[in-house]
Amino acid sequence: MQPSSTARALDLRRPVALVPVTVEKPWGREVWYSGFETRGESGVRQNGTRVRLSDYLRGMGWAEVVLLKELHATAGDLYLEVHETKSEVYVARAPGRVQHGMNQGLRRRHGDDVEFRRAFLRAAEAYERGAVGREAVDAFVAEREFAGGDVVAVEPWTPHSLQQGAWVVEFQTPVFERLILASSTPVATQDHWDTGRALPRIALDPPTAAAPEPVAPGAERLSAARGFGVWRARGPVRLPDGVPYVVGLVLDGVAVVGGERMEGGFLAPAPEGVCVEGEAVFAGPGL
Repeated sequence: MQPSSTARALDLRRPVALVPVTVEKPWGREVWYSGFETRGESGVRQNGTRVRLSDYLRGMGWAEVVLLKELHATAGDLYLEVHETKSEVYVARAPGRVQHGMNQGLRRRHGDDVEFRRAFLRAAEAYERGAVGREAVDAFVAEREFAGGDVVAVEPWTPHSLQQGAWVVEFQTPVFERLILASSTPVATQDHWDTGRALPRIALDPPTAAAPEPVAPGAERLSAARGFGVWRARGPVRLPDGVPYVVGLVLDGVAVVGGERMEGGFLAPAPEGVCVEGEAVFAGPGL
């Protein structure tokens, strides 16, 4: 594939800085570093030249890369939702709370998973009608606190909702699909909830806790999601052979990737390593 006319202004062998775009939400805002759709598109920059992310990806012959965002839940809770195929990994920038998985105590008290699902559906439908408050739905969902630096890995069909005040970096499968179970804020993209459709597939067992593992001095794998891994580095680290790209965010200091000093978001094709002076998180296939 030939590079687009705009992408030809870049050296496609070298890393690029990511130019984020902010998308306002009823619950706060998302900052997209590697996203593009009708609501907005991030960009890439190299030596003062800036192009749209979609043009850069066409030039590289890539359809997509791992989606990197920051989520700021400043005005409310995120939607309680599940995904059919998408995996998400949150790295907390500050203390917060998340609903993640189902309430195992309430599940045991029902004694039967079929009845537990039905009771959850009744609560969600009553909440959607305005007949009960959000607490009727919250009773069915597990909630926990997290500290800055903690990791939450969300697998398909696991109910989840970041709560008001949360600030996280998110890496996710680059596809837009979700089923909304309940929401305390208006839903911008649809006029209904999907609780009944999702009900038979909702994962009831407790989600597996993220367990970071050392991969090199000063570096750890935070999660191995479906299709990509997420690493955190606080020093120089060599990457496995064959990694096609990494997309990342410098949380503190700078990162040197492919000989380029990066602050903020970055995207690097076929990197051999990352040297971090501070702290950075990054993701890619094969990590």
